[in-house]
Amino acid sequence: MSKKKGKLFQQYETDPVAEVEGIWVTDLVDGFDVKIARWQNAKHREVIRRVSKPYEQQLERGTLSDKVGTELMIQGIATAIVTGWNGAEDADGNPLEFTYENVVQLLTDLPDLREEIAKFAQTQDLYRVQSIEEAVKNSKRSSAGSSGGGTSPTQDAPSSSDE
Repeated sequence: MSKKKGKLFQQYETDPVAEVEGIWVTDLVDGFDVKIARWQNAKHREVIRRVSKPYEQQLERGTLSDKVGTELMIQGIATAIVTGWNGAEDADGNPLEFTYENVVQLLTDLPDLREEIAKFAQTQDLYRVQSIEEAVKNSKRSSAGSSGGGTSPTQDAPSSSDE
């Protein structure tokens, strides 16, 4: 049995691997699971730095257009926040392979999905070591029974995936 951690570590210790590689949020929409890395992880910061460089003057002056700002955010999310998915579909219900281009397209076409993914990525609790350990224990327990649906974070791929 592992030693119990102090209260500060229980509350704030995060898993650095999960922050970059992401955690699975299952059934974001029925049958759609998405793997989400933490907002402002090292890779995300580097991507934002790189894609924003041509716009430094506009950023400093506060003159960057909303359209360009959104495009930069989408590039950052598609490159370093969404790290996998299962069950994504296009507008006609056709399966979408997990590619950078498909992530960009979905995030562009569905701004509310983009905002929801950003909110999950900014939720510190999802990346806490204790939360991940509890989610893994719960998913192992429930894998023998039925799923209650809804969103739940796990570090491993959802059991229904064909990865």
